[in-house]
Amino acid sequence: MIARRRLGWLLTAWQQHAGVATTFSSEPAYADCVATEQLCGLPEGQLSSLVDLVGPAGAPIVRVPAQARTRAEVDVLLGAALDGRATAVQWRQVGALVRERPDAVPYDDRMDALVQQLTGALPRGVKHAFRLMRSAALDIAAVPELSDRMVEGIRFTVEDVDGPALLEPIGLLDEIDTAASHQLILELLDPSRSRIQRSFAAGLATRVLERGAFDADERSRVLLAVLSGWRSDPVEARAVFGQLIEALPPGLSAALARDVRIVTPAPPPGEPADEEDRGARDDAVIGALMPWALMDSAIATDAGDPVVDELRVVLHEALLAPDDEWRWRASLLLSASPFHPGVGDGLLDLISANGTAPALRRRAAELLSHVSCDRHVLRIVQLLDDPDPRVATRVTAAYAHTSLSELADHVLRTGLTDVRLRLARARLYAMGMTGSPGLTWVSRSTTAPRWQRRTAGWWLARGPAIKA
Repeated sequence: MIARRRLGWLLTAWQQHAGVATTFSSEPAYADCVATEQLCGLPEGQLSSLVDLVGPAGAPIVRVPAQARTRAEVDVLLGAALDGRATAVQWRQVGALVRERPDAVPYDDRMDALVQQLTGALPRGVKHAFRLMRSAALDIAAVPELSDRMVEGIRFTVEDVDGPALLEPIGLLDEIDTAASHQLILELLDPSRSRIQRSFAAGLATRVLERGAFDADERSRVLLAVLSGWRSDPVEARAVFGQLIEALPPGLSAALARDVRIVTPAPPPGEPADEEDRGARDDAVIGALMPWALMDSAIATDAGDPVVDELRVVLHEALLAPDDEWRWRASLLLSASPFHPGVGDGLLDLISANGTAPALRRRAAELLSHVSCDRHVLRIVQLLDDPDPRVATRVTAAYAHTSLSELADHVLRTGLTDVRLRLARARLYAMGMTGSPGLTWVSRSTTAPRWQRRTAGWWLARGPAIKA
């Protein structure tokens, strides 16, 4: 109910922005989203692509009707998808076509190629374009004969040694409840995977475990992965498997939590043991630091009081909710709202202000990556070399969702080899998403690390961000 009400809030905010007096519904339908897009002149999918995502996990998926009817229309759609030329809107139609008319699509190697094109395009999607392609992937996975092929497409993209090892395709596994999907989640918990992949997979495993969807053997493998990591390095295991540990049987999770307190070195005097979590969750800190200037930047002059009240709640959740999933869903709503440019301005003020707590700066930078637009680029450039590497990494992701800037591109190119690996990967991601001319230089460099040359080649072969 709360999630649907938030969607109603979003539609009302846009309708008021367009000068239409209205009150928001607590249960808006897909057709209401489409009607508001048309009324306000918004891109197809900006609102309607949120219907599935703002609701609770496991909620029924809203199925978009296929529009391609003739053989010629089907061939055009499939041709664009197989050639890697499909727009996000076309991808959504491909998904609807496969779901509604499985007899109209190929089930040979071309289907494998189509799925691989989609899972490779998904990480390049920005805002509603990402959501449209995500819907297409889940439509294809909903066809029983194709669900395992979609999982293999995700595996292909995740394990592509030349690719940028992005996480977006992995997130699809949360919605594909099959043995093959569970198998890949379990594989991603292995120590041979990157820390960020393992941590992301741990979050997925937590939700599958809480739903009771793992069988006995799969639950045993989850437990083995956690205990193996714990024996190797309990502090690292807590950082990677934190949510998953809390979902284990109470006695075991309590014992592991007790053990990590014993082996964790004490922080320096005056510093909390986990600054980001503790700084962001402490109610007293939140009360003191919640920036009302951010509200002033975000609120449009034509917004009515109920809309403003709900905006305060959504902003609070997007910045300060302790649950990653809640923050992400609130961020999606803000990214699709008429307030997102103003929210971005306020976030940049917050990140740049003297005295902002490090935890809040990091959360603000995380939210900025959802709401950034071209008007923020000049201010973002000033933060690309932020002394806090977590802020710098998240701000770089925010730039990646805008358009190419020569100034920002120069900062990214010249600093590729002088930063930590995670920030270097973020910089190359931003160069790829914005279509940097420097990608050609990196791919041919005799001094750049091998992974940078290969990743630059991946971006050159596939193209920049997909925004429509």
